[in-house]
Amino acid sequence: MKFSHSFIGRRKAGFTLIELLVVIAIIGILAAVVLASLNSARAKARDVKRIASLKQVQTALEFYRNDNGGYPFGNYNSESSWTSSLTTALVNPGYISTMPLDPNGFSIFRFYSNYGGYNCNGRPWSDYEYVLTFGLEKTNTALMITNWGAEGGTQYCLPGSLK
Repeated sequence: MKFSHSFIGRRKAGFTLIELLVVIAIIGILAAVVLASLNSARAKARDVKRIASLKQVQTALEFYRNDNGGYPFGNYNSESSWTSSLTTALVNPGYISTMPLDPNGFSIFRFYSNYGGYNCNGRPWSDYEYVLTFGLEKTNTALMITNWGAEGGTQYCLPGSLK
């Protein structure tokens, strides 16, 4: 009786261990690149949210000025004073629904209406009716920069009208 060994000299269907490891390595590299760009996009999105929130605060401040003849007076330079004092001035009368906070705690939003120790885009804060300061995760050359840097890094400012 003769046996046929047709599988001798033929390769089995499938992948070798080396081929599988190469494919896994390539997928890992691609995943790392995608996650890195995704994190960058998330940081940019949080920065856009910060700026939009502060623009809403500026609009609420203008409503406040129209009704009261001026802006709230004070330096609200901590998260607690930002939320409690400006809530009384802006939220309770209905100028804004809530005082916005930083999306992930990266920066503290601050309001100054009677302080002159720093500059906003080269002009003293005392030249403006008020100044809002904040930090961003990504550099933004389109915004005004302040020389105040309590949190380190670049701090930005959104000033009110000139006095």
